[in-house]
Amino acid sequence: MNERHNGADRGVRELRIALVCYGGVSLAVYMHGLTKELRKLVVASRAFEQAPDTNPFTTDQSEYAYFEQLAVLAEDGPSVRVVIDIISGTSAGGINGVCLAKALANDGSDDALRDLWLSRGDIGGLLNAPRGLPLWARIGAVVGRVAMRPAGRFTPLRGDDMARWLHDAISTMDRPDKAMTAASVSGLVPAGNRLHLYVTTTDLTGVERVVDFGTGGAAHHDRSYHHALVFRHDRGGDSDFGPGSTAALALAARCTSSFPGAFPPVRLKEFAEDLQVKAPPAGRACDLDAIVRRFFPQYLTAPEQAWSTAFVDGGVLDNAPFDHAVAAISRQRAETEVIRHLVYIEPDPPPTPPAGTADAEPSAPLDPVGAPGWLSTLWRVRTTIPWHQPLLNQLLALRDLNARIRDVDAVADHQMATVERLVEEAMRQVAPTNGTVPPAPGNGPTASMTRVADREWLKEAVAVLHGKAREATGLAYGTYARLKIEDAITILADRMAAAFAYPPDSSQAAFVHTVLIAWAKQQPAYREFTDQALQDFLGSLDLGYRERRMRFIVQGVNRLYGMAGSPSRHEIDRVKRAVWDIIDGLGAMPASAAGKVPSDIAAVIAPRSLSDAALHADPADWAAEHGRELSALVHAYRGELSAFTQDSGAALWERFLKYTETWTAEQWTPLATRYAGFPVWDTLIFPIVALSGVPQFSPVQVRRFSPLDATRLAVTSGEKLKGTGLSHFAAFFHQEWRENDYLWGRLDGVQLILGMLNELRPEPAEVGSTVLKRAFEAVLDSETALRKVEALRRDVGEQVAAMQ
Repeated sequence: MNERHNGADRGVRELRIALVCYGGVSLAVYMHGLTKELRKLVVASRAFEQAPDTNPFTTDQSEYAYFEQLAVLAEDGPSVRVVIDIISGTSAGGINGVCLAKALANDGSDDALRDLWLSRGDIGGLLNAPRGLPLWARIGAVVGRVAMRPAGRFTPLRGDDMARWLHDAISTMDRPDKAMTAASVSGLVPAGNRLHLYVTTTDLTGVERVVDFGTGGAAHHDRSYHHALVFRHDRGGDSDFGPGSTAALALAARCTSSFPGAFPPVRLKEFAEDLQVKAPPAGRACDLDAIVRRFFPQYLTAPEQAWSTAFVDGGVLDNAPFDHAVAAISRQRAETEVIRHLVYIEPDPPPTPPAGTADAEPSAPLDPVGAPGWLSTLWRVRTTIPWHQPLLNQLLALRDLNARIRDVDAVADHQMATVERLVEEAMRQVAPTNGTVPPAPGNGPTASMTRVADREWLKEAVAVLHGKAREATGLAYGTYARLKIEDAITILADRMAAAFAYPPDSSQAAFVHTVLIAWAKQQPAYREFTDQALQDFLGSLDLGYRERRMRFIVQGVNRLYGMAGSPSRHEIDRVKRAVWDIIDGLGAMPASAAGKVPSDIAAVIAPRSLSDAALHADPADWAAEHGRELSALVHAYRGELSAFTQDSGAALWERFLKYTETWTAEQWTPLATRYAGFPVWDTLIFPIVALSGVPQFSPVQVRRFSPLDATRLAVTSGEKLKGTGLSHFAAFFHQEWRENDYLWGRLDGVQLILGMLNELRPEPAEVGSTVLKRAFEAVLDSETALRKVEALRRDVGEQVAAMQ
């Protein structure tokens, strides 16, 4: 163990990782090597946070190297807390995501998954044929049976055994990791953080969706086949990762990885029956009713239908589930500086273009000579294109999201002086005596508008600023006002739909949203609005405005971190925590208000009112016909909200004054301007946010973990990964190949993780050979049980020994 004195406390910043795990069949073994190292990084981070002066790990643990690198970062600036708070996985990547999340939530070990991949991931054990036969005979038996009855339910691989293996591996993660216990480490999901897991699958039956195009007339309908099982963990609160959720987690892992044509589709009832075969003494509990209620809400009205519905691989529709991760990022509370990375694991990326060709013409077609043949065309349509196109689409969407966030930043930079002037004018306009702005009590600045303590005075000044915003915006103010109305009604519709347990992507939820928007567009405030009509209509409904204001302040707070002349990190964190308290409170208000709307008033959108005929009706006609009932619903909901929203902004202002008593005018004024001047800011920013779907004001850094990105160790023989062959099934055929890919996953993981940490230094450079050498040695020393890859271990060991 290594001891050190960490020096003065410079505060903490969080490196938050949202992880996306691809499909990849047997390449899951490589991905597990990477996710194992990511978990070890979190373990090392928690150890450093709990006792930074002493490294509790031994040198044959890669946590040792991560701890040392975190210590280097703490010498250069604030210490870094690493948190994995979002995991989104599909197919084989979904299995890795499930097990990583389970281990993080329970401080457990993921070694059982390693054993499953290496020991159970053999084609001989997976083949749906008598195990007493030689491998060649089992393959022949499977091929013959499939050929004789191609339309039958028989599949080449065993789904029942896979279900049991997954359940038993996941259940071991309820026990604390012995290595963590020895190092006195706990809390891989820190207090104040939440963990979200998204596992995609494909519903072969599909759920009917009614689609209104907003052009009048009857709605259209089709079927939706995409489904995601969502698991949440709040340390000290509710959790979907306890022993009672093991069956649901195993079901998610089994569904998402049910490769069509290889494994049988998953039916919930059959899955529950499979778990009871060869059950251990403790049994394998599986409450199907509870699972349907929690994870398959689209079948709540007919749970028995969910039991017999077939689910297959999530990669059928999307092999790169970025969307769930991106949507979750903006909902994660933050009480300190956050560096957000979205890390995606791509085990088989397309080849990197040769050096110097990045700006050249697009690469030539794959088959430049002649037309593609029958087999190559079929192969590309069924595998190559569906594998890569969803990823490209998601990356382009992330690029556009970050561009819009930069637009918001640019608006704030360019307009700060103008808005400061408008706020100053408004403050002086409502000043009670001679246009003089008296200071609030405290030791801080006394000039200008910056420390107004009187609530009523502040409220009057903000009202003046609403008028100035309308004057400055001109004709565009009408568009802004209508966007605000639609945003407020959307929040109402979503919460009322949730109150009736309508799934977010259901026909009922879509109908509730569409008819309420149609009703809003029929109101005078929307058609021929005046300031008073708009205020009367929105009132407490306008929660979106309040939340945008808070998030805009958070963006300003984030700018203070690391800025010359800023307050201490402790002071900045305290303000940020107060703002997030308000955001969390605002987020809880709609559901609470919706739940208190009297049932006789809410009946207009209750299940008995939403018949098939209603769902296919023209929403505008339906809204007009039921206008009185919808008005009563909105009025009741608004009334419930008013009790929550009263003076929430003023309460923040008072805490703001208290926490910033000692701040200088230069430190204080930009945040005060963001708060008091938000009526102006929102007219500038909200159209960007609303029309482009920007969920937050902080950019997301995107990082790929792949075999092509880890190049410090040379591959001296053949392909780096052996599982890429046979449409990514190859590693299932050889223990040696699985061990090869797993070892490379760990080796690549330590290089990519240390590189990610190193970039957090004030002046990033390449990862030093000393720490990298130590990490590589730790992996090799801890994996001596990999007997089939002695040559690879020896070759890598020689390269590591030669590092200078």
